[in-house]
Amino acid sequence: MKTQNVFLFTIFLSFLLLCGCSEEALNKQESFLNDGNQDLLEESTDVVKFKVPSAGTWELIFSDEFEGTEMDLSKWRNVYSDKGWSDGIHTFFNPENISLNGTSLVNKYTRDATNTYSAGRIDSKGLFEIAYGYLECRMHVVYPNGYQTAFWMMPPNGTKPDGVMDGTANDGAEIDIVEARKQSESYATNLHWDGYDSGHPSSHLDVSATGIHSNWMNVYGLEWTPVYMKFYYNGTVKRTITNPVQISHVKEYIILSGSAFGGNWVDGDISTATLPDWAYYDYVRVYKNKEMDYGTGYFKLINKLSGKSLAVENWLTSDGAKIVQLPDNGYTNQIFQIIHLNDGKYKLIAKHSGKCVGVNAQGYLSQQTYSGTDGQKWEIEPIPNTNRVRLKCLSDSKYAEVESGSVDDNARILNGNNPTWSRTHWEIIWVQN
Repeated sequence: MKTQNVFLFTIFLSFLLLCGCSEEALNKQESFLNDGNQDLLEESTDVVKFKVPSAGTWELIFSDEFEGTEMDLSKWRNVYSDKGWSDGIHTFFNPENISLNGTSLVNKYTRDATNTYSAGRIDSKGLFEIAYGYLECRMHVVYPNGYQTAFWMMPPNGTKPDGVMDGTANDGAEIDIVEARKQSESYATNLHWDGYDSGHPSSHLDVSATGIHSNWMNVYGLEWTPVYMKFYYNGTVKRTITNPVQISHVKEYIILSGSAFGGNWVDGDISTATLPDWAYYDYVRVYKNKEMDYGTGYFKLINKLSGKSLAVENWLTSDGAKIVQLPDNGYTNQIFQIIHLNDGKYKLIAKHSGKCVGVNAQGYLSQQTYSGTDGQKWEIEPIPNTNRVRLKCLSDSKYAEVESGSVDDNARILNGNNPTWSRTHWEIIWVQN
């Protein structure tokens, strides 16, 4: 866990100036310290740390501490986008407004011409996308005066995939973990789905945030599961969503951005703002819960090597039916419930038969009537820096894999000793409630 103090900050200040970082941006940090806020910096750095949001075993699968002076392009895109004119102002995302100062990502807000404003945006689209987990960002937000700071998520296929409105967020939603738009001690949390036409469905709540402007940095988080979403501020839950209509079940990418606004969405008046100004992102971290409750929905499991789906052969409903791989076509023999047994283990129940996936005496996976034996219980192990998992059987501590690494239809699934091989790697994808 990263720590900082005033002494280290002084050392870094000299180093960063040599690296060509904006002296004005550094002066904002320095003036905060000189205004008698050292204790606030220490508290927000050394006391407010990751809090396990709920029971279970959490594993870090993605992080960027924003150290050094170059952005990690294996994790982020630095985006240019002309957002056009709205409410009398022209705004755009400018990659030149993003920099690293050795300890943080810096987002600069500028007035570029009359009624024209820019800030930066980075996102992980195509590089890291996730469904479910705990996401956390520690950042210093700007004090809004017609411009704001945001930490949010978007599905890669948009909030209305294929142009179809299904009345739910299940196939993807804009998830605004924080939009720091208020001069009071609060910020906005939002969900938007089914596109952005007038009157599109959304869910908005401003939440209280003591110290959002007086602390140098604060920690914002989202715990996202198939059955609820919890929004955190400095380790405290500020909002909980359990309405199944509002919960996304698709992978989404992370966005860190700033933007200017006309109108009254953001407090203040951008025409009177003193610019440039800067927001600072200290880190982004993403955790997976090994004991996550997958809820009462149904899921498919896609093999990394073959791209094919775990399935019960020929829709058989009898005990002993083979577990195989088949092309992913959404048939009911490829859809499973993943039921947490409250001890870090799961059972997988086939939708079409109501029977579980277990290991037989020969080490192959088969369909069985559930009896609670260890051969029918599975650990779900997240694979770091991916959206995939391994399925580890309790009876023999081996992993479900495609036999011989085959890519053929109807290749059998067995338990093996090769957890690093891609044929043991599975992506769990929500299908339906």
